[in-house]
Amino acid sequence: MSFDEFISENGIPITVADQFDGYAVDVALPPGWEPFESAPGTRVCIWRGDPFRKQFCANVVLTMTQIEAVLDPAAVFAMICEWQAQLMPGTQEKARNLSPATEGPGDVGTLALHMTADIGPLESMSVTRILNTEKATLIAQLTLTALPDSPVDRANIGLAFTHVDPTAATETAMTGRH
Repeated sequence: MSFDEFISENGIPITVADQFDGYAVDVALPPGWEPFESAPGTRVCIWRGDPFRKQFCANVVLTMTQIEAVLDPAAVFAMICEWQAQLMPGTQEKARNLSPATEGPGDVGTLALHMTADIGPLESMSVTRILNTEKATLIAQLTLTALPDSPVDRANIGLAFTHVDPTAATETAMTGRH
């Protein structure tokens, strides 16, 4: 069952979010990336320095979702992976991993996909942070998509997930790198 089907069948309220209470979510990018038009709950950035940009410009997409139920992170991640693998015909999963976050609460999942598009092969790498609160499940996902030969700096792109304590002047950074 796909994630969307699960949410629909169980009547669970889901909303896109530009922020999560108690957490700041952002994209950690090397120099040369710039924001692109984005919808609510989504941030898109492109790398205009990609020498293959006329064919396909390397991009990152951050999506944030709040689900009004406490869900099992492993089940959520499995459904998200299955959904992503079915988005485009000819998609092959290369790797998948879910583990407890090393910095802060929640779980971090990674998914690597190889896709065959009209323009040729594409590689996609996602980092997903899943965090349960008392009444909700927060999901932040950063996906990098590029041509396999693109020299995009994959190592320095990450999901910046920061706990913000409203009673203190400190923040704790929790990052996930590609």
